[in-house]
Amino acid sequence: MTDVISAVSTVGFPIVMCLLLLYYNRENQKQHKEEMLNLSKIVQENTVILQQLKELLEIKIGELEDEIA
Repeated sequence: MTDVISAVSTVGFPIVMCLLLLYYNRENQKQHKEEMLNLSKIVQENTVILQQLKELLEIKIGELEDEIA
């Protein structure tokens, strides 16, 4: 905390705030990137599961149609 106060008194409040916001933005971007990679992985896994479910339903519907005919 004393480092921030010292920086404010040395270079000024606007410059220190810009640097703090830059740091905060960088950390947010890193976190967002990790979240998006995780979300992308989950969506891909769900796509595979939905495709398998679709194939299973098509097989079952085909079996039912054969029983009816």
